[in-house]
Amino acid sequence: MPTKNTEILQKIVALQSCIIQGRDINAMLHKDKNFYKEKTQADIIAVYVNEHEYVNVEYVLEEHHLFKSLVDREYRSPLFDPLRKSKT
Repeated sequence: MPTKNTEILQKIVALQSCIIQGRDINAMLHKDKNFYKEKTQADIIAVYVNEHEYVNVEYVLEEHHLFKSLVDREYRSPLFDPLRKSKT
């Protein structure tokens, strides 16, 4: 197995261990943010957690807060208003 794959697998195992132990992985993700961005060549990395029937964005790694600004803009949109009553 190439060395670079071993390093990625070690980080995945460390993250899984934290999750299994019930610890927050946010600090680990941000500590290794540059590693993940270099390996994936992505501007935004989002970690989704499946909880029962819902999928939640739990962690977002990004430098320029693009994802956050897009989500904030969408949630302020009149098309998405979770408190609005449906007119059916």
